[in-house]
Amino acid sequence: QQQRVALARALAPRPAVLLLDEAFASLDARLREQVRDDTLHVLQEAGIATLIVTHDAEEAMFMADRIALMNAGRIEQLGPPSALYLSPMSQFVATFLGEVNRLPGIIRDGLAETPIGPVKPREPAPAAEGGAVEVLLRPEGLRLLPPDSNLGTSAEVEACRLLGATTLVHLAVADGQGGLLHLHARLPPGAWLSRGDRVTVAMDPERAFVFPPEAP
Repeated sequence: QQQRVALARALAPRPAVLLLDEAFASLDARLREQVRDDTLHVLQEAGIATLIVTHDAEEAMFMADRIALMNAGRIEQLGPPSALYLSPMSQFVATFLGEVNRLPGIIRDGLAETPIGPVKPREPAPAAEGGAVEVLLRPEGLRLLPPDSNLGTSAEVEACRLLGATTLVHLAVADGQGGLLHLHARLPPGAWLSRGDRVTVAMDPERAFVFPPEAP
């Protein structure tokens, strides 16, 4: 109620601009969703330009028409939420706005070759021919196909968990160097797999981003 009263007081004089600094941080998860949804409707109806400061990536994407993502006091990327999520300009942006799988890659013939297939980097190229890169793949961009499919790479299911709106699948894939990569895939809630099942994995290139490897 204190949050609602504070917002009402701020809106009462019909300001030209409103600043909300971590306005929902003190609320528990369920109440936070309700209050920020109510706040968004009020702000849209009032037509008041609003600057929201938050460390919650989901909150920023839910509330904002444009996001200025800051790193060490500098704007790392500025644009609509979809641009930052689907076309991140740095590893910091990609990882801040959502979970990613990390895949080692090598540039060959203009493509980043990874243990689960190639992906074309965005220009400019992140490395020269034969150079090492890191591919960040969002869990919803990891496609699961039947085990006999020839369109990807074989993987073994390590766990499958229903998380409400999605099913999270833990997978183990050979990294090509004698080890294993542990990847996460997010599937619709009706999907179900058991530990030990074999599947074929491939990537959605629209959810894969190629960057130079981060310094250790």
